[in-house]
Amino acid sequence: MAVGALLVIGLLPYLIANQTQPHSIFVYGTLENNFIRYYACRCVIPQEPATLTNYKQSGLNILPSQGDTVSGSIIAVSPTQLRRIDTYENVPTNYTRETVSIAGETHWVYLKNE
Repeated sequence: MAVGALLVIGLLPYLIANQTQPHSIFVYGTLENNFIRYYACRCVIPQEPATLTNYKQSGLNILPSQGDTVSGSIIAVSPTQLRRIDTYENVPTNYTRETVSIAGETHWVYLKNE
């Protein structure tokens, strides 16, 4: 256990700063979990709390819904990390990646295919 923790601590600067982070994603559900995100993109990504307006959460998905909100987080990822998360979310078979606006900024979001 201690060896694993030391390994992660030693790799943190590399895992966080290995590429520029030009893509921003609004995550909700499983991708808010640090362990799931690490599994999905093989990186440690800080998250910033955010609220998406005019959507509601329905199971593993979010749907447009006037007046409702979804709590989640914003993460910044590199192009490589974005492709890895696309693979984790099984885009385009299970999810699509679309854009949403939060506080005047554009972010990606994963929407489950119906």
